[in-house]
Amino acid sequence: MSVALTTTYFFILLSFALLPFNALPIFGHYLGEASGEGALYPLFVATFIYFSRKWYDVLMNRLYIRKRPLTLFLVCTSLFLLIPFLANLDVILSAFYMNKGGLFRFITQSLLFLICFMSAFMMRDVLSTQKNYLTCLRVLRGTFFLVIFFSFFQYFVYYHSIAKNIYLYVGQFIYEDGVIDYALNVRQGLGLHSVSQEPSFLAMYLAVTFPYVFFTAGSIVNKAFTFLISSVVVYLSWSRTAYIVFMIQCVIALYIMYFKYIRLTTLLALFVPSLLVLYLLFQDTHVGGILASTLNVNESGSSSARLGAAYSALLAWLKHGFFVGVGVGQSGYYLVDYLPDWAFLSNDTWDVFNGLRWPPIHNLWVRVLLETGLLGFFLTISLFLVLFLRINHILTLKHFSNSSPDHLGYASMISLSGVFLIMLNRETITNMNIWLSLGLILSYIRLNTLSRTEC
Repeated sequence: MSVALTTTYFFILLSFALLPFNALPIFGHYLGEASGEGALYPLFVATFIYFSRKWYDVLMNRLYIRKRPLTLFLVCTSLFLLIPFLANLDVILSAFYMNKGGLFRFITQSLLFLICFMSAFMMRDVLSTQKNYLTCLRVLRGTFFLVIFFSFFQYFVYYHSIAKNIYLYVGQFIYEDGVIDYALNVRQGLGLHSVSQEPSFLAMYLAVTFPYVFFTAGSIVNKAFTFLISSVVVYLSWSRTAYIVFMIQCVIALYIMYFKYIRLTTLLALFVPSLLVLYLLFQDTHVGGILASTLNVNESGSSSARLGAAYSALLAWLKHGFFVGVGVGQSGYYLVDYLPDWAFLSNDTWDVFNGLRWPPIHNLWVRVLLETGLLGFFLTISLFLVLFLRINHILTLKHFSNSSPDHLGYASMISLSGVFLIMLNRETITNMNIWLSLGLILSYIRLNTLSRTEC
């Protein structure tokens, strides 16, 4: 590999190593939602080096840009970013809240989206060899077990006050101000979050990485061990996100391990009964109580804040941006006006209403709908549908050609389902779990496409 490509590859590996660290004490809060995301910084450097080299080759006539992919990228970007911007230009230019202007928000959020979106395709190219791809998975696997180990260490600190001083010392290097204090004093130690900011963020990390670690574990004993320790950490996180996503992924994983590829009719026939069985198993348990609180706005302040924000965003979408949205980064200027009364059962909602924090939606799918309208929502759904069909096509071909089980294909499919589900929880563009997972999925698809072409 060239020096530029080797450097890019190194920073990609560093991104996967830092993926679970999303509350690092760097840059304070100057970069907003992106400040603590450890994986963002090396991925930004990798993307900058990679595309700088590409454009240098273009200028030196060393590289020919194929028209179709470039045209497709420009059309999708125009539909997703420019059309909502132009349709709401006058409102965006006049919008102002918490010392943030609408134009500034549009520029910064659009740049973040473009960098993250391009990084996935950069990974697709750099990890297009079997060696690079598998090395990346080994880094992901090593970090995963580090996260699991730290979770158990955190358990002894929180529940038994063992090695608390060591934890506090290490914590100053991996957590921004307030994370440990909130965990110990407000949450009172309930809910493991390992090296992540909070339990739900740990759940998002596990959702996209656990499938790769599980399906590449080798023997059935290793798989059972991986599943067991991961299940314990998920259980001790007390996170609704962790429970819901992990259960759904387990159902899909069992299905695909048995049938080898997705048959939609069979999946739909088995999926709902499987979830019903899981519900009955946990109905009268503490886990069941946590799951039930997801929709109980009267007893859960978190639920009232989250559902209230989503409800407000949907009302704003119906009134202001049905087809083309209100513009990327503009959702916060609309949410306060449509908050329902029951949302104020949460102190977080009062903080938003009083201008103490930026209004979050807590749901990326709803944010896409509000900010880019049906156009952007359709494009995003289409991306997931295309990836699902490509992976399923590869799995189907391998199954009927009597190949050995494609564990990486299974992992890609389950991780894709994890990405889809975690987008229902956190609305930030810089949720690096999404982009690094998409990068791996695109790499898997390209590797298998290249191998079939070479044959």
